[in-house]
Amino acid sequence: MMSLRCIEALRSGVRRFSTLRSVQLVEVKHEFHDIIKWNKPADCPTWDVQRSCDTKPLGTVDPSTIRLEYRPFADIIERLPDDERRLFTVGMGKRKDIIDIITEDLINLTKRHKYDKTSPEYKVARLTCVIRNHQDIFTKNPRTAKGQMKAKCKEAIQKRRKYLTHLRNEDVKKFEWILPIIGVIFKPLPEIYEPLKRKTCLTKLTDIYCNAIRSKRLFDYKLELESQKLPFLEEKLATLQGIKSDEESMNLPCSVEADIEETLKRIDFLKNNFIEIKPEPQMELVKSFQVPDLLYRVGETKDSVRY
Repeated sequence: MMSLRCIEALRSGVRRFSTLRSVQLVEVKHEFHDIIKWNKPADCPTWDVQRSCDTKPLGTVDPSTIRLEYRPFADIIERLPDDERRLFTVGMGKRKDIIDIITEDLINLTKRHKYDKTSPEYKVARLTCVIRNHQDIFTKNPRTAKGQMKAKCKEAIQKRRKYLTHLRNEDVKKFEWILPIIGVIFKPLPEIYEPLKRKTCLTKLTDIYCNAIRSKRLFDYKLELESQKLPFLEEKLATLQGIKSDEESMNLPCSVEADIEETLKRIDFLKNNFIEIKPEPQMELVKSFQVPDLLYRVGETKDSVRY
């Protein structure tokens, strides 16, 4: 007699289990396991581009560009010799000088006025440069993607999403205008979030596969019925003509003249017109069941990864 532990293992789809009294392994395999194979998707880092939904890189700056703090004195610096002028350029500065110029240029494209420091557009542009700066550092040196820097990048992504949501609720046109400028795709979160579980995903995949099989069988049955229309109408026409001849032999008024005309019209229509029946898209899953495209969390799709 199997224990409760063995029964639960069978229900959850575990292929191997051991009883409490014996260490013998039992194989539980069904042909369904060869059709649907579920593998847990790899975890996506919180700073990854798939989470932040950025479509543009950080960008570069010409090393001969004057640093941001010296821009008010650009006329004087331009008259200096090349060796002295080079001291005020980005090439002789730090990484922070490059980020400041990229941030200032992006903010100038989105801010409402010259002294704007509080609008959602200004905050979104500033946070976008912060996010891309961290992503550029983490991509070049993955070991730095930990601790405080990783937490700051995650907080910046969440803050930018909050400001974009507020802007979307306040002014949709400005929201749609700013997205291509900053290079971000806004993907709303699912209304109901469910954790990633093997049993839940297999249940969903099984439902999709079964629905595809059902649609395929209904489509095949529909084709079979369509192919039987013309022979049925020809048999019906022969029967109606027989009834008409019997009524004429008994000198009775014809009661099936309208039915004969309608049947002839339908026969001519089927012979002269080709009716195309298109299968449903989900029926293609039966021939080649694409499991990897369905491995994301319930409520999400491949193109709406959690932000």
